[in-house]
Amino acid sequence: MLASVKEFFNSQKRTEELEQRPIKQVMRRRLGVRPTIDYDVPDISNFTHFLDCEVSPFICPMQWEELNIDFDNSDRRYCEYCDKYIFKVDNEYMLKEHNSNNECIAISNELLEKINGKTEQEKYNKLQNRLHLSKLYLVVKKYEPYFWETLQNENLSQEEILKKTITMILDTNNINFYIEKNVNMRFILEELIPNIKTQ
Repeated sequence: MLASVKEFFNSQKRTEELEQRPIKQVMRRRLGVRPTIDYDVPDISNFTHFLDCEVSPFICPMQWEELNIDFDNSDRRYCEYCDKYIFKVDNEYMLKEHNSNNECIAISNELLEKINGKTEQEKYNKLQNRLHLSKLYLVVKKYEPYFWETLQNENLSQEEILKKTITMILDTNNINFYIEKNVNMRFILEELIPNIKTQ
């Protein structure tokens, strides 16, 4: 009963957001703001790249498809959240090149599988953790916007952000929902949470 009620209100909220989108675009034109291309962001469960870009203390909660297109360079996009260019990386050569320049990257899930065993274990583990946390935070940002906004307004460490997020998911009994959205909750609960340093 409670789940169906929650689903109903969530669908109502999404409908309202879609109805307001054209109004926002008209207002942007009237204010002289350069119009942006309006396209649907793919479902989080289907995303092909994750961002290895850190806005302390947050892991960037954006998808490659959400970033502003750079028409001069198809391999990079501008992230308004980070205020940086993000470079798309699909092979090991590009990964090494952009890492040596300390640039933010959008790394493909396929490449992460390819470099397993070919790169330092510590670096691989960091990227793997980033993949799982990126998916988690993308879902939270999209489906729990008020909670996400509250997190951003608090002065928290990455460990505290993760603990609060997991506590919220457990309190609302929404683990299955996150699993359906392709978030690896088993990995997060069994590998990441136990390694959080206690204050």
